[in-house]
Amino acid sequence: MLECCVIFNPASGGGRGEARWRRAEPAFAAALAAGGYSLQVLRTACPGDATRLAQEAAERGAAAVVAAGGDGLANEVVCGLMAAGEAARGAGPIPRLGLLPIGSGNDFAKTHGWSDDAAAAARRVVSGETAPLDVGTLTLLGPADGGSGGGVNGRGNAGTRPPARGAGDSRADARVQQQRQQQQPAGERPRRQRFFLNVASCGVGAAAVRLVERYKWAWPLCYQLAAVHALLCWRPRCDWEASADGGPWRRVAAPALLAAGNGSFWGGGFRICPGADSGDGALSITTAAGLGLWDFVFRGHLLRSGRHLSLRGVEAFEIRSQLEVRPVPRLSSGAESGSGGAGDGRGGGGGRSGKGGSRDGAGGGPAAAGLVPAADAARATVWETDGEPAGEGAAIVGVVAGALRLCV
Repeated sequence: MLECCVIFNPASGGGRGEARWRRAEPAFAAALAAGGYSLQVLRTACPGDATRLAQEAAERGAAAVVAAGGDGLANEVVCGLMAAGEAARGAGPIPRLGLLPIGSGNDFAKTHGWSDDAAAAARRVVSGETAPLDVGTLTLLGPADGGSGGGVNGRGNAGTRPPARGAGDSRADARVQQQRQQQQPAGERPRRQRFFLNVASCGVGAAAVRLVERYKWAWPLCYQLAAVHALLCWRPRCDWEASADGGPWRRVAAPALLAAGNGSFWGGGFRICPGADSGDGALSITTAAGLGLWDFVFRGHLLRSGRHLSLRGVEAFEIRSQLEVRPVPRLSSGAESGSGGAGDGRGGGGGRSGKGGSRDGAGGGPAAAGLVPAADAARATVWETDGEPAGEGAAIVGVVAGALRLCV
C-alpha cells in the first residue's frame, strides 16, 4: 500500500492548526483509504522540524508528502524533499508534494487552487496526476574579495553570463549543484542558500514579515497590520541595482519592493506576480519604487487583482537563470543637491566635475560624498522567503527548474 505522509504544524493559523487538522483528518483519511493509500501523520515540534520529517519520509519511500499548514510549513517540507533528492542522487523517486492550506498564509496554495477541503485535497493526492514544480533559491552574499561580484562596492559582473545548463539532466541533485555553480560570481563568498516555494522578496514586504509576530493576536489580519506598520516606517536608505540572467545592471531608485515569484500570490492574498507559473522554469520579477502607505490604502485593490503592473514605478520581467541584486549607496537628504547622484554603484557618485562625491570632485569616503555608508545600505536590503525572515544584503535569486512534482 502506498504511503501518504501528512506533516502539520499545530501552531499554524494563529495557534489553530491542531484543531483544524483534527477536524480535517477523518475526511482526509477516508479519501486516502478509498484510493488505496495509508496515512501517516507527523506533527512538528519546533521551527525546521518539517524539513527533517519530510526528508525522513522521502528516505523511507513515501509516495506523497502533504504540508498541512501555511506557506512557512510548505517551505520547510520542500527543503526536506530537496535535501532527500540530493542525498539520493537520482537513486529513487522524490515524493509528490500535496497541500492542505490550514495556516495563516496560504498564498502558494491559492495560486494552485488548493483549499481547506480535506477530502478534495486527498483526492488530488491519490489521483496520481502531477505537474512539474520549480523551486526558487536565494543566496545571500558575503563581502567581496576584490574581484568581480555584486557587493556594495559596486564591482559587478554585469558582462558575465552564467554557464548553460547541462542538456537532458533530469536529476534534482544535479540541477541543484549546477544552480549553486551558477550562483557564485567571482569575488563573492555565498553565506548561505535558502530554497523557496512561493516568493522571495526584498524591501518593505520583508520588513513587514519581521513585524507579523506582533500582530498574531489580530489573525487573520496580522499580515495587513504588519504591512501598514512597515509602510509607515519604510525609508529607503539606498538604491538597488539588479542584473537579470547576466544582463546589464538596472537601477531601482527609492526602492520599496522587489518580489521574485514562483507563485502569483503573496502577503496574504496580494497578486504581486500575476505572470508567475511555478512549472515553466522561470521566476516572475516585480519591482516597485516610491510605494507608500497611501498607495497601499487607495490602490490595494490593484495589488490584490494583479492590475498594479500599470502603475508608475512598477516594472515586471522574468528570469530563467538568476537575478543578482545589490544595494547601492545613494545621496543622503543632507547632501548638497548639486553634488551628483549615486553614479554607477562604485561608491563615488558624480560630483560637480563628475569624478567623485566630494565638492571638488576629488573623491572621498561616504562622509565626504554625503553617501549612506555601505553597511547601512546592506542593512536596508532585507529579504524574506515564503513569509520567513531570510537575511539582508546583496543576493542572487535563482530557480531550479522541475525540481519536484506537485499533485494536481
